Amino acid sequence: VPMQQFNHAIVYVPAQEGLETGRFYDPTVDALDVDVLRHDDQGTWSLVFDPNQKTHTWRQIGFQAPELDITSKDLIAQIEMDGSLSGELELSAKGRIGEYLRKSARNPETLKQFLARRIVVGVLPSAKMVEHLAVAVTEVVKPAKIRLTLKAPNVVRTEGRSLRMRVPIVWNPSAWFVLPERRYPLLLGTPRTETWKVELTAPEGGRFERAPKSTILESECLYYGRSVKRTKTRLEIEQTVKIKCERVPVDRYAAHRKLGAEIGRVVDEEVVIRAPRGWVGAER
Repeated sequence: VPMQQFNHAIVYVPAQEGLETGRFYDPTVDALDVDVLRHDDQGTWSLVFDPNQKTHTWRQIGFQAPELDITSKDLIAQIEMDGSLSGELELSAKGRIGEYLRKSARNPETLKQFLARRIVVGVLPSAKMVEHLAVAVTEVVKPAKIRLTLKAPNVVRTEGRSLRMRVPIVWNPSAWFVLPERRYPLLLGTPRTETWKVELTAPEGGRFERAPKSTILESECLYYGRSVKRTKTRLEIEQTVKIKCERVPVDRYAAHRKLGAEIGRVVDEEVVIRAPRGWVGAER
């Protein structure tokens, strides 16, 4: 195989009995899920050589579905009487983040720093990790999984008898759309999915008065969906973000920038809680 124009070699398995369509596998990866292709392989051109037929074919390696690279964060938390939040977070990841978790887990300090600096602050910037447990960080046939407990001070602000707080999900697409217009495509990275599930319990004697609305905003490259269920004392929010394109063409940037602004307004919506009696700062 002529190698002067290539810096990497992987395997193409053609369609055959038991495999409906041909696909690429990269056996050089370390700790990546077996059905996920390395992100820098996707979208590139390859020269596929058949050693039996002594033939070669140019093939573009396709982008995988966003559901194959998925990171999920499930948080169950209690809003405390002192204005803090404490809870348990379960992180499950398949794809790039799953690979990084498995590699990081080989060094306990590296894993601890990654969870504290990247994952926990992605729930609430003020949150601190109390403890963590590596549940599944060795197998590549199922998602990597970590459980941790966290605590965040001053998550609510008082306005009379009302308490306001942002949903503990720190995600916003605004950084992608800083420029008013572009001369070149906007790179979003390989297709992937991020999901969040948040269950909040109001402080004793308090009740949820208002919550963000369920909504879906979508284009050919971005999907944002949020569902909300609310009772007096419990709030459940599920949020899904899908990056469906590796890049946004120049002629579609303006439409996606508008969508990004709409998503930004939605994710900034606040939760409003009726303060319980005795809440510090509440009007009597």
